[in-house]
Amino acid sequence: MGRLFDPDYSRPVWNRSRYSPKNSKRASMTTIGQLFGGISSLIILLITAVSPLGIFTAFVTFWIVAFCVAILIRRAEWRRLNPNDKELKHKLEVDAPKAPTFDDITDTRFMRPPDGVPAPYIAHSPEFEHEIAWLFNMLTTSKAVAGGKDGAEIKLYGRSGNLIGIVQCKKYDKTLPAIFVREIADVKKRFAVENAWLVTTGIFNEATRKEAKNLGIRLFDGNEVQKMRKKAKDKSLQI
Repeated sequence: MGRLFDPDYSRPVWNRSRYSPKNSKRASMTTIGQLFGGISSLIILLITAVSPLGIFTAFVTFWIVAFCVAILIRRAEWRRLNPNDKELKHKLEVDAPKAPTFDDITDTRFMRPPDGVPAPYIAHSPEFEHEIAWLFNMLTTSKAVAGGKDGAEIKLYGRSGNLIGIVQCKKYDKTLPAIFVREIADVKKRFAVENAWLVTTGIFNEATRKEAKNLGIRLFDGNEVQKMRKKAKDKSLQI
């Protein structure tokens, strides 16, 4: 009964909860709810002078308060772990700057393109970055945070809060050259992390894949992104 109102901590997202027994020794959501329920019941018993009706009312109150408090804690924890539920996702979409269209792009809204690389390769898409961060949050045990302006568009943090990986996102429907693998490899070295991903809606050619293998960069092309979307959607329906 100590975790009656707690979620299944073996499921994705919930396995990173601070209320999970494997992550901390803090009291469970149910225990906290029962504490408030007990206080409420005690107050009712004192008011009713421990009458039969008072005992029954206190019993019912105990469970109602315990349930409500546990559910409120559970909701707050879910929002902390997954800031991409419908309400907060909408806020991110409203607050995030819109990605420029190709016709609207000016030189000031581009990074300087590498030599020999067309400008459209590096069009910035905050929406795509936030989506990829959500996919990493749903499908891994790490905490993905989007919005980086230092070469690491998404940073991945471990359970102890340490940086464990970086992600770069390129929303483009054609083939990405190997120069972008070398770019993220430099960022990976600068941040001194073991893991780095280059994610695109386009595709990678053999030269790019060979370069990535040599430099220890993981590649997710458009097909992989589609698979991730399906897996994340299926898991979100199970929560």
